[in-house]
Formats: sequence, C-alpha cells, structure tokens
Amino acid sequence: MFDQSFIERRKLTIIAVDPSSITLPEVQRIDSKRIKFRQWIYLPFFMVFLLGEPTFAQDVPPGGAVFKQRCGTCHVSGKASAMGPDLAGVFGRKAGTLPGFTYSSAMRDSQRVWNEMELDAFIQNPQKAMKGTKMFAPGIGDAKIRSDLINYLQIIE
Repeated sequence: MFDQSFIERRKLTIIAVDPSSITLPEVQRIDSKRIKFRQWIYLPFFMVFLLGEPTFAQDVPPGGAVFKQRCGTCHVSGKASAMGPDLAGVFGRKAGTLPGFTYSSAMRDSQRVWNEMELDAFIQNPQKAMKGTKMFAPGIGDAKIRSDLINYLQIIE
C-alpha cells in the first residue's frame, strides 16, 4: 500500500557529534541567536520606558532636585519625619517651634525666624551657623545651589 522507499527516506538519521569537532564560529552563531532572542524579550520593558510620560526641565523647579537629593532623606515635605522637621512653610516660622518634632536645645533657644539670609547661612554650614544643632549635613558651599534651594523652600507647602 505504501511505498517502502518513501518511508525509508523520511526516517530521521541521528548522528553522533564529537564536541571537539565543533568550531568556534558555529558556537558564536548559536550564542548570537540566543542573545538576539533575549533582546526581543526585553523590548516591551524598553517601550514602556520610552513611551512613558515625558518630564521636562521646566516641570521641576531648580531647587526641587537639590531638595530631593540633599534634603529629602531627612526633611519630607508635607509629612512628619523622625529625622527632620517638615520644611513646608518654613519661611517666617520661628526656628524650633514646629510641633511633632524634637529639636535640639540650640535650635529651640535660638529665637531665629527663618528668612532668606538665615536659611542661606544655615544651609551653607549648619554646625557653624548654629552650634549644637542636631542637623549633621555638611552644608552646601555653592551659592547658586543654595539660592535655588531657598527659592524652592519658599514655594513648597
């Protein structure tokens, strides 16, 4: 009924391969196929990253990035923090008076009211500006960065 020669030709032949007979270009070709396949797997993640909502420089005030990088660890705007007091609304506030934070005696007894000049001196070198403060940050020496940060502190609430 079936042609026996047709069946014989369709049988798979298994060949034993000696690993030492495989050349380096053949291995590299196999690896490059795997790498190309893996690259396609990551494509959806990259597309989400690329097609996400863009942020522009004008969206973040200049001092906002400085606040997040240098101050945001301890001073969380809008929330109480165990590390540092909330700095929202700091302008015009007497130093060491925000409820819910334990200030150093130096800060409580200073009688300072935060304004641009006081904040500039304090941000430049906290330990020099107020002996005995609990703030252990090294300060910011660059006047432009301090100015941007102070301008940002004026607008956060």
